[in-house]
Amino acid sequence: LGRSQHADKSLVRMAKNEVKDFRNDLKLILEKIGAFGVVGIYPNYYGTPLAYNYQSPLADGFNNYSEMAVYAGFIVLLLAAMSLKFLKDKQIRFWFLTALVSFVVFADLPFFNLVGYLPIINKIQLGRLRFIFSFAVICLAVFGTQKFLAKFKDRKHYSVGALLIALVFLDLFYFFSGYHPGAPKDLSFLNNNPAINFLQTNAGVDRFVGLGPQKKGFCSPLVPNLSLLFGLNDVRGYNALAKDNYLAFAGDYLARRGSFVLADLDQARWTWQQNLFKIFDVKYIVCPAASDTSAFVWPRVYADANVKILENKDRLPAAFVVADKQKDTPLDRLQPKQVQPAATVIREVNKITVKIKVARAGKLILNESYDNSWRATVNGLTQPVSSVWPGLLAMPVATGTAAIIFYYQPAHFYYYLAITLLGLIILVILIIWLIIKSRHKLDKMMVDAVK
Repeated sequence: LGRSQHADKSLVRMAKNEVKDFRNDLKLILEKIGAFGVVGIYPNYYGTPLAYNYQSPLADGFNNYSEMAVYAGFIVLLLAAMSLKFLKDKQIRFWFLTALVSFVVFADLPFFNLVGYLPIINKIQLGRLRFIFSFAVICLAVFGTQKFLAKFKDRKHYSVGALLIALVFLDLFYFFSGYHPGAPKDLSFLNNNPAINFLQTNAGVDRFVGLGPQKKGFCSPLVPNLSLLFGLNDVRGYNALAKDNYLAFAGDYLARRGSFVLADLDQARWTWQQNLFKIFDVKYIVCPAASDTSAFVWPRVYADANVKILENKDRLPAAFVVADKQKDTPLDRLQPKQVQPAATVIREVNKITVKIKVARAGKLILNESYDNSWRATVNGLTQPVSSVWPGLLAMPVATGTAAIIFYYQPAHFYYYLAITLLGLIILVILIIWLIIKSRHKLDKMMVDAVK
């Protein structure tokens, strides 16, 4: 559901702010209701990514085509509207209120968005709750269909029901047949970006970060999720597996905030940031072309009309060994020549392989966020994994050639899997029981009718 930006804000203080901004909030309420109302009726009104013509109605990069998706089908909307004639029915009334409340919450409307500051809910991006609204509308459509089909006698209602299902399918197929995870993707306009090509060619397993003045209108060189698409590693951990403490650390010192904005280009924090970039294996620093980077010690290795890319030659490797005699030296004070770098680092799904020839026994440090779900083997033998400041993976290694494999498997994974399977089994049994019960009820009605 995503993490909310409200977790550290006071409900009372934000409520006072809403009261102060009452006039502006009314205008914003109408704008949001209009925008979501339009896409709820016609999803391509503001364009579509398939035609490269989508423009967010709310002038917000986060309100993209997918984030505003609430369309359940025009026929579904009509059927849901029909159900409102029967609001005295408790079930219809329940789903209507659910749709209404979920809409004003997920649309993040002023006043109503105060819900987002409540405990637990303040951990969730309210916009991601839109599926509750869509589900409620679909449930209303189901009740509307039942009321509608009740007007038809004999077996005609089966034919009418099948026709409605076909119309809904064709409606959704028309709009979204080319827009889903399995559809062919045209990435040519992205792959032709020379700056991206430079990073893909040269970054390898090392990381990058966007750096620049936040208040000058600059955005991150790669918006969220594109790092994953290109196989690049953003140091702020947006796409990577990372624990909350690392994300909090990155948020404090690298201005993570969804990786949509640049890290701070703040002179007061340059020295500290350079140390962080060194520790976290940041090889490339991507800056807007217009930003002043003359004070940085990093040499420029790429430039075009949009960005400049600097290389951090003082970074520590993605995986390295610190000899025992240096084990008490803070990482930010180590120089690359003082550590033994790994010859090979291969990242795979839930698995990282490190190959290294250890000249001096010590501690291997892997530049990944520590979690107690990590497991490791050294030359086939299981070894314990520990944490080293500021939250990186570490383990002791002896001299000689070592092939180290780190595995990640969430704690209690099989317990959660068993609970999920048990829930599915119970659901299937419940469905079968309801079908049998409804058939018995139908048989009884037929017998009573004959009598």
